[in-house]
Amino acid sequence: IHSELGEYCQWALVNESRVGPSQVLRDGDVVQIIKATIPLEVDLSMEEVCKTPKARAAINRHLQQKRLKYAQELGQDILLQEVRRHQLSGDILEGEKVKLILEILNIRDLADLYARIGQDRQSPHAFLYYWVDDAPPRQHPSGKQPTSLVVPGERNQICLARLDNAVHKFARCCRPYPGQEGLVATLSERGVSIHWHECPELKRHGMQFEDLLEVTWDCGITWLQPMVFHVSVQRTTIASLLASFGRMSAQF
Repeated sequence: IHSELGEYCQWALVNESRVGPSQVLRDGDVVQIIKATIPLEVDLSMEEVCKTPKARAAINRHLQQKRLKYAQELGQDILLQEVRRHQLSGDILEGEKVKLILEILNIRDLADLYARIGQDRQSPHAFLYYWVDDAPPRQHPSGKQPTSLVVPGERNQICLARLDNAVHKFARCCRPYPGQEGLVATLSERGVSIHWHECPELKRHGMQFEDLLEVTWDCGITWLQPMVFHVSVQRTTIASLLASFGRMSAQF
């Protein structure tokens, strides 16, 4: 079976009966693949179902590509937020000087820069360092964040209109939930990790205020994904419990 077919596989019929992805085939089974018209999202649980290294590698490759694309989009947005914060023109992302700065930072191109910022492998300040006060290009340690560009008390934002299990993770240490206020996010090559802003784990790892992204929710978008809540009730009344659910539903 071609790998590309798996990206469009909606479900399957085995001997004219609909089956799940864990169905074990036998000799003589007649399989009909029902395809979608567009590539489908890859379920993370499918990796556990796969029987061959090639199949698992194909799923991992797909997830890495998805995370990379998301990181590039997020990194570009973060960089533009910093550009506006320092009252610079968006035109600085064009021209020959950009190529020179990227070469100094040992970055292949703008797409690579965006991905590194979106994965927290590169500070946007390392790039903007050469533009503030029109400083001439010179060697700068790319891993170091110039403190002169940090604006105390301000942080960049990430606006979420939907969640992708391959990209977004809710931290188990502080158990935040979708739509909650007061959340922050950390970035890595594996995606976005969402925490409560006073999560002890963030302090334990020495995360500074400006290192975290403020999480906002796009309430104008209809939420299409199912959500499951595990509720633990301890000594409360039905009235107060219903009121709590009402406040939660108002946020979605």
